Formats: sequence, structure tokens, C-alpha cells
Amino acid sequence: MLPRPPRPSRSPINSAALAPRAGRYEVRPGKILTLALEGGTLIVIAGKERVGLSPESEMRFFEPVKENEIVFVKGADGRVTHRLINVGRKAPRRRGSRIRSGVCS
Repeated sequence: MLPRPPRPSRSPINSAALAPRAGRYEVRPGKILTLALEGGTLIVIAGKERVGLSPESEMRFFEPVKENEIVFVKGADGRVTHRLINVGRKAPRRRGSRIRSGVCS
């Protein structure tokens, strides 16, 4: 078995900088993930599962349970257009298009 890569260090990011990443993202047709800002932490909500993300930088986050890397991508206007995910930090990136911005209920 190969050794796991070292866990990235957590970078402090203020809530105002995290807020533009909140929204709903289409992972594949019919599969929607919600990212919400709760208590200064970006949370992935998939069904009943809720997982906090650890920031590596303002645009790059680490999901420690499944060891996924999430990278947000901005368009020419500076707004987040989609997110990329490296599953287990080894697989090719999968794109999730942003379909709704802001706080989701």
C-alpha cells in the first residue's frame, strides 16, 4: 500500500472571502451538491451528509474525510463559475458547474 500524501495545512480565510464559493453545483446531470457557509467554514452538503472543508488557499480546499481536493475557478468577471474536484487527490479532476450562487436553503 502506498503511503498517503501529507495533509495540507489549514490556511485561515475570513468568511467574507469564503461566501462567494457558497452555492449549488451540478456534479453530473441530476446530481447537485450544495456548498454552504456555516460558522466561518465552507460545508459540502450531499443529501444528509455534511462535511467541512479545510482551506489550503482562497481557491483551493481539502475535504479530509475522503481526501478530496476542491478547486474553485473564476470567470473573466471574477465570479466563481465552477469547481473542480480531485477525488482522493489521485483521480482526474471532475468539473461541477455552478447553477446557483449564494446561501442555499
